[in-house]
Amino acid sequence: MHSYHSIISNNSDFVLDFDNDEEKDTPVLLSLVESDDETAELSSGEEAAAEEVCDMEFLHRLIADAGRWAFGIIFAELWVLDDTGTQLFRPDCGWWMDHYACATHAFSKLVDSSLPDYIPAEPCMPGIGLPGYLWAQATNKAGNTRQSVMSGRQSLFRKSSVGIRTSLLGAGGGGKMSSAATRSSMYGTISNLHSSNGQHQQNHEQCCGHQPHSKMSWCELKPLVNDPNQPYDERTQYLVNKAGLGLAAGVTFDVGGTRGIMIYMARDTVSLKDLADSTNEEYLQRATSVIGSAYSLRRARIAVVKKRRKDINKCWRRVRIKLLAIRCMGLSLAKVVEREEQKAALQKGKPQSMKDVMKELDGTVDKVAGYFKAKIKQETKKFMGANVKAPPPMGWSASAFTFMGCFLTFGMLTNFSNVMVKSFGPEYFIALPPFGALMGLHYGLTSAPASQPRNAIVGQVLGLTIAHLIGTHLKAELWMRQSLAIACAVGIMVKCSAIHPPAGAAAVAFSTGNFTWVQVGMMLVGNVLAILSSTLINNWNDQRQFPTFWGFRPINDYFSALFSAKKESMDKEK
Repeated sequence: MHSYHSIISNNSDFVLDFDNDEEKDTPVLLSLVESDDETAELSSGEEAAAEEVCDMEFLHRLIADAGRWAFGIIFAELWVLDDTGTQLFRPDCGWWMDHYACATHAFSKLVDSSLPDYIPAEPCMPGIGLPGYLWAQATNKAGNTRQSVMSGRQSLFRKSSVGIRTSLLGAGGGGKMSSAATRSSMYGTISNLHSSNGQHQQNHEQCCGHQPHSKMSWCELKPLVNDPNQPYDERTQYLVNKAGLGLAAGVTFDVGGTRGIMIYMARDTVSLKDLADSTNEEYLQRATSVIGSAYSLRRARIAVVKKRRKDINKCWRRVRIKLLAIRCMGLSLAKVVEREEQKAALQKGKPQSMKDVMKELDGTVDKVAGYFKAKIKQETKKFMGANVKAPPPMGWSASAFTFMGCFLTFGMLTNFSNVMVKSFGPEYFIALPPFGALMGLHYGLTSAPASQPRNAIVGQVLGLTIAHLIGTHLKAELWMRQSLAIACAVGIMVKCSAIHPPAGAAAVAFSTGNFTWVQVGMMLVGNVLAILSSTLINNWNDQRQFPTFWGFRPINDYFSALFSAKKESMDKEK
């Protein structure tokens, strides 16, 4: 475009002489940086989208290979734990279904997002829904039945089988199918399939005495669907009632910090002997390892490619700016100076005219009005609800058991507090109001994450400590101390993934400054006693299990990562 006549260079001083088309080409070169940046961003975005499609197709092929060659599997899904460790989500194309099953069952609502009645795979918390429950059971190492599977002891295996048959059939042969404890036994063994069908009876006999222990835990889906302690899940209901799925097993993976679970599903009429065969299960476990490695590698590769593209774009931008500066140094810079003066005037808050000020003000007002209008519409939609059905009520027997558990546990805490006061003095009492909320969690929402021992103990330690320090050291009004205490306690509990509602109630009470460290210790002792009592009473019922996890490992991982980051920053400073 341009012909150079001479280039004179001396260190950093140089002059460029061009043809007489300098004035015409200057505006074009001034826009060179912006246009090239936009083109680079557009091309990189298109490449990223294309690579995302390739990654999803590759992941889908791996999952399809895992399900296609395994015996009895007609539906498989990949669920990944997010970076916060609080939710499981299913990636795009992270599923596979048998094409013969698609022709005979109503799977289209589960996989075809273009349908108006499409049922999406919503994220769920560990312990909630089919993915969350399989995740909680696969990562729980404390249950007796789970121990029997890991150790392979035949006596515990048979004992779990008898408990399952009793809980499913009832004392008179017609008991109601539900409960977390029953499903725990079902996850720990493969002998729980109950039906009038002869094939189910054959499967049961094979698992009770003639089949070796299985590394994978196959469970029946109907008890999970009918469990009153689980929230209503339309997708799980559809899998069981419409798609004809009856059995499921989960295989977890942990590759480079990426954790997740592969869920394999089959019909309830499948031969359990072949399904639980060692070669079939070994193949599913190895396939899960490959799938987890592929997903972990995909995330790392995306981060590396993004970083390299960013560095390349910065480098090219610097090159273009230098070329533009060189080009402009041999020209009349009147237009360039004029443009720079206009930018400097706007940056310093010196508008050129009142017309420009009004134009800018009108644009700002329109933006603010549009923002608030959109927010009001969004708030209105949220206020109307998400059309989620309420969970079914508990039966009379479950309600009576809840009444008995609350009465016994709270009575024990009350008498323990009275004995401590009589023996050691009036300051050795337990502030009982927060334990009323704890009873509702332990006996009304036994499978909820907020009810588990980790949340109860860690949440109370954080809430009580923060509230007591604020109540005794902060000289402020009562409302200020209480508001600050509850805000700090809940914020830190959420950050530590240990939210516990009774800890918030205790923080409000202890922020008044009328308590001592003795009462703080008594509250923690009361929580330990309540957890022990709830564990004994809930597990006495065949239809319950408490806790679903102990889970103190994430807290250790969080503080380890925090200390490692602090150490790295100190090393960099040195």
